[in-house]
Amino acid sequence: MAPESITKTVFMIYRTPKFCQTVGEMYSFDRPSNSKQPNPMRPKVVLQRNIWSFTVEAIMEYCRISFDLFSSSKPISLLSIDAEEKILSLWYENDQCLEAVWKAFSTEAVSTSFLDLNSSGLPGLFSSTNVLQLPCRGQAPGSGIGNIGRVIVFGSGLLRKFSGWLPGLVEQLAQPPQEAGYLPIDSSEWFFLDIDYPTSTGSAVEEIDLISGGPHTALYLKVPMNNSRAIFRAVMRLAERNLNLASTLVQEIPMKEEANVSSSSSMYGVELLHEARAHEFLKSLDLADRLYVRPQTGETGFQEPPSGLSKTLGINWVTPRATDNLLVRYSIGAFRVTMAAVNNRASICLAQFVLGGRCVVLAHKQYCGPPVPDGSQSPGDVFLLLCHGSVMYLHVLAAAAPLSHSPVLPVAANLPQAPEDHYRLAAFIKNFLRPACLAPASVSSNYPVAPKISGMLRFCNRRINRTSIHCFIKNNFSECPASLLLPLCPVLPYQLHHLKTRASRLS
Repeated sequence: MAPESITKTVFMIYRTPKFCQTVGEMYSFDRPSNSKQPNPMRPKVVLQRNIWSFTVEAIMEYCRISFDLFSSSKPISLLSIDAEEKILSLWYENDQCLEAVWKAFSTEAVSTSFLDLNSSGLPGLFSSTNVLQLPCRGQAPGSGIGNIGRVIVFGSGLLRKFSGWLPGLVEQLAQPPQEAGYLPIDSSEWFFLDIDYPTSTGSAVEEIDLISGGPHTALYLKVPMNNSRAIFRAVMRLAERNLNLASTLVQEIPMKEEANVSSSSSMYGVELLHEARAHEFLKSLDLADRLYVRPQTGETGFQEPPSGLSKTLGINWVTPRATDNLLVRYSIGAFRVTMAAVNNRASICLAQFVLGGRCVVLAHKQYCGPPVPDGSQSPGDVFLLLCHGSVMYLHVLAAAAPLSHSPVLPVAANLPQAPEDHYRLAAFIKNFLRPACLAPASVSSNYPVAPKISGMLRFCNRRINRTSIHCFIKNNFSECPASLLLPLCPVLPYQLHHLKTRASRLS
């Protein structure tokens, strides 16, 4: 099924002289020499990164996450504005990869010209809107697919210029496409990241709404460049907002240090990034808020993860078991994941473990439900990390919900001898209820609320023809002896009476 709209993202960098200013820590390197003997008296080469390199690093991380999680379904284009407007990449398939992004920035890094912000109009406005109107893969005039654009602008000293830029921006967005085959922009979001250096004093990002209340919005963000992670953190917060991302921290992963094989295992943590929808099931169970990592126990604020997102959900590694691969039948959703730190040793080890065909169960310790005799699951198992076609997915398990458990009593085995006309009842429970994970909880499980047969019947009415289910109850439950019904579907006596009463009314 084709999407209703495609969201495109344009990164536009205003290459001003301030982007050449160095900031952050210094790196020292040994000078190259023909001599094989080290000379401690030889002065070292000291380098310091500039704002341009920090900006490129943040954009590449945004692109990497988008490509890993969404492939080319959320296309990205790059623009660089100095003395002229340069389109570094478009919506073509070969441009939607990290290698193409790196090549585009590598060629642009040697440029020595700069942008003069004292222009009457918004620099790069025509190029950015023209790129947004250009159809991408899956778009065609008359296809009915919406064209949504997002432009992220990097610059310095922008706030005082908006009074002259905004009228032209609104006018340009309202104009129809000038090229044949191009698409109008249905809606757009503009983010202006104003890098404040060296006058910045605080660390919080200041936000000002420039345009709001319509199909096109504009937001100004003042980024104080007081440390080397300021731009990276601001861009990751935009990625969290624009791509609807969430973070999951896999804790207590045992790993041995390579330097000492005989040493005991140390516990590591690996941060995973994925769509925020993966946490919705835990939110419905009121578990997500308790699992978010906080600086200290009892605090209301959230601890910022290394990825730069606003918060992360802490979950524990479970020692692999022989029955872990069976838990995929409880999956109610699967989401692609990527590592927050791809060069971290713990992330590499976890990725190699999963890509090698193994699966990892992730559980919490908020509560412990009754154990299952076969040991295949526990109420704390909420995620399953495994590989599908060399891509890692995070499966959301419904094992934490009471009616998601398969019955402990065998449903299809050890049944008492029943008349031949009761085979439909046994087949219904065996082939429908159990595979759908809707069989009632076992009598040996201690759940606070007993499952209600009426709720099960309402579920059946939504998926089976109403006449068929009425005939099923009339033909099977009205004369069904309790000796057959109770082992198949353990219910309370009043529930059995309710079933027979309803069957008699249908007759």
